[in-house]
Amino acid sequence: MAHTPGPWSVRGKYHSCHPEGTKFFCHGVEAPDGANTNTGDSHNIACYAYGHTPEQAEAYARLIASAPTMLAALKGIRDIADGLDDLSENWAKELDAVEAAILEAEGRAK
Repeated sequence: MAHTPGPWSVRGKYHSCHPEGTKFFCHGVEAPDGANTNTGDSHNIACYAYGHTPEQAEAYARLIASAPTMLAALKGIRDIADGLDDLSENWAKELDAVEAAILEAEGRAK
């Protein structure tokens, strides 16, 4: 299954309670208009990010919302590097990490 295409954004401030009564804060991560998020939410919410503080929930939501942009950037770096000859050992190791991150994001990690 492919992810909902970006760009995603952080939406609103929510809070909810854990079943045991522990207070958690939540931010929605919104997908573009017209995206099918399958969350049953009327606001195009791709997912929710929870944290123990409002700041933590917002930080998680920002990180999640940036995922499609980061994945596209990593693919761009990989594509440019594929056309280069004679990469240093340091770059080769970093590009291995780039490829591993892409595979993990696409559900193809080994």
